[in-house]
Amino acid sequence: MCGIAGYISNDEDINISNKAVALMLKSIKHRGPDDSGIHNENNFGSIGMRRLSIQDTSNKGHQPMYSDDLLVSIVYNGEMYNAQKKKQELIKNGQNFKSNSDTEVILKLYLRYGEDCLLHLEGMFAFAIIDKRLDNSNPKLFLARDQLGIKPLYYIIKDEEFSFCSELTPFVTANLVKPKLNPNALRQLLNYGSVKQPNTILTDVEMLMPGFKIIYQNKIFRSEKYWDLENSLKKFKTNFNTNDNPVLTIEHSLRNSVKEQLCGDVKVGAFLSGGIDSSLIAAFLSQESSQKISTYSVGFNTDSNIKSELSRAKITSKHLDTDHNEIIVNEQYVLDNIENFIISLDQPSVDGINTYIISDYTAREVKVAISGTGGDELFAGYPWFKSMKQFKPSRIGNFFEKSNYLLKTPLGGKIDKITKKRDFISYFSSLHQTFNIPEISKILKPQASLLNFDIYDDFQYSDVLKNDESIINRTSGLLLNTYLLNQLLRDIDACSMAKSLEIRVPFLSLDVVYNALTIEESLKLGGIDLSAPKHSYRRNGEKVILFDIAKKYLTKDFDLIPKNGFTLPFDQWLKGPLRGLVEDSIDYLSKNQTEYFETKYLLQYKDHYYKGKIPWTKIWVLMVIGVWLKNISLDLKELA
Repeated sequence: MCGIAGYISNDEDINISNKAVALMLKSIKHRGPDDSGIHNENNFGSIGMRRLSIQDTSNKGHQPMYSDDLLVSIVYNGEMYNAQKKKQELIKNGQNFKSNSDTEVILKLYLRYGEDCLLHLEGMFAFAIIDKRLDNSNPKLFLARDQLGIKPLYYIIKDEEFSFCSELTPFVTANLVKPKLNPNALRQLLNYGSVKQPNTILTDVEMLMPGFKIIYQNKIFRSEKYWDLENSLKKFKTNFNTNDNPVLTIEHSLRNSVKEQLCGDVKVGAFLSGGIDSSLIAAFLSQESSQKISTYSVGFNTDSNIKSELSRAKITSKHLDTDHNEIIVNEQYVLDNIENFIISLDQPSVDGINTYIISDYTAREVKVAISGTGGDELFAGYPWFKSMKQFKPSRIGNFFEKSNYLLKTPLGGKIDKITKKRDFISYFSSLHQTFNIPEISKILKPQASLLNFDIYDDFQYSDVLKNDESIINRTSGLLLNTYLLNQLLRDIDACSMAKSLEIRVPFLSLDVVYNALTIEESLKLGGIDLSAPKHSYRRNGEKVILFDIAKKYLTKDFDLIPKNGFTLPFDQWLKGPLRGLVEDSIDYLSKNQTEYFETKYLLQYKDHYYKGKIPWTKIWVLMVIGVWLKNISLDLKELA
């Protein structure tokens, strides 16, 4: 695990690209404090990396790594979970290895299969390869990102220059891009709580989409999709044995994923929230690990009535016999760390602080932690699934579709709801919003609010299973490519790597994903059991198959416990220790709102929040935007 960066300019002065890459690597030292390296290719450019040593911690795992003839070089961020399996296959075909690093396996796969090496990779990754075998004077740059977007890769195409990095803000540090806001991304951030990929909050910087590769040669840029969920799932289903026991199938798939993700030469810990996803992962991990595992839970020191999952996590850890660690967060910690957290986000988001807090403590003991992220998206764990299952299109929405001017009227909110009921995508987009469109039309100035945007542009890469007969599967596909991709995975990567911690997500191995999207809907979302306690998993009928699996591993009647979710006392913090930061942030945006923000409504929303009229999420995201903008020294007067 590490961070990578590159700058290709075909400039005769290699010092230019070397300096740019060195500056970017300096900005992402936290991603890889153990080692670093740069490869300079004359008359072409430079690629480099910062390394967090996990697989083969010796110098043999140093990057950039080279082919024996020195004509191919690679920098790589991620973990290849089937590296040992593929290594043995390559050895049988005459390949020799100098290290136990998965980087070398990817390099050798590329030497053997070329760009089709991507068809052999299982894991989370983003890498860059320079290949000058065909033309020593005209190398090819080849980049790729994993199938589900677990690892990030940002890039800029400008004139005849191409640059890339594992994070966004290093482009600004290296003076490769001006810190200008992307108005469409800002609208998305306020609307959904995160920026939808491939957009980023900065103009001119994009993210490579999951399952895509880039080839850059002869100053020509080409982006291609190498993996597609819909087609891959169809192929998987043709070989799926419908006579197999689905409970055993999912159990075996998830256990095998956990086992594979134990790879590496360092200790592996696990996040344990007390919910079914992390508890089941911890159960498999404790059985597959050769040593007693460490688990980590977060609670908070507060007088409020917000429930903590610490007690439930403690019961589970005792049952599994783990070395359990409780992390108690107080208001002073939040006050001392909030600005560092926002900077660590790399771009503004409504989420991420929970990952930042638990990573801060966990990284003091281990380099790798395993998370239950992805279970909700694949096994119908969110209320959105029931809502989408019951969705019925509304014809009346057509009447208002083009009436954006009406959104600013007092009836704007009601009109927006009617419009959102028009079809599946519109309705889905309305279920998880921070600010709705009428609110955005007020808080942003007309040129920034982009009220004439087409909602389908936001979801053009997201509705990947729109042809699936199952509404549950279609919703899973949307969540995998919206909330999970744009918010959870991006924030997890940024906040954990800020603390030099790698987080692995077994639920998101392709085998688990394919199996989850193949089993019957009723095994994920069952009926309501009114005899069960209110708000319990069994009463709500969620994640049925996971609880069937858990009967062998977790405490009796685990599904009778209430589902709380991981919740921090945001409202209490914003009205207490963080109130001064809220005031400063709104003040900063108000005084520097020349092109974007309406001062009147910024102050109005702040006032409404402290009078209890709006939820904490709205003021939280405004605070994050203000702190983030201030810390990267954006001059809003120059924004366009």
